[in-house]
Amino acid sequence: MDENTKAMWLKRVLVFNMIVAILIWGLPLWIGPKTILTALKITVPSDLFYMRIFGAIQLGFAYLLWLAYENPVMNRDIIRFNVVENAIVLITIVGYQLAFGIKDSLVWFSALLVLFFGAAYYLLTPASNS
Repeated sequence: MDENTKAMWLKRVLVFNMIVAILIWGLPLWIGPKTILTALKITVPSDLFYMRIFGAIQLGFAYLLWLAYENPVMNRDIIRFNVVENAIVLITIVGYQLAFGIKDSLVWFSALLVLFFGAAYYLLTPASNS
């Protein structure tokens, strides 16, 4: 695959990741009312503080993804960070499954998305200009 095709696919993955980070992980967890979250069958903890913080952090990640979208070569380190971050999230989900068991289907859907994003970023990261 040539560099132009890789860059095109990288930008597509970045846009898809921004949409997921904002609409699935960010906004619902940051400002979603508890009643709507339970209606969507999302496991809601009794203390919502950490869930709200996680949602706000996802919005910050979406901003970083937008920066990487604007100039993938210059912001290559953001893309590399996402490879590491996605690997950590996937290891955490699998470790939690092995220790306690996960029954929430949204968590497994998120694990598949994280695996996809991590693999895509690893394979599509642009080469250095230097």
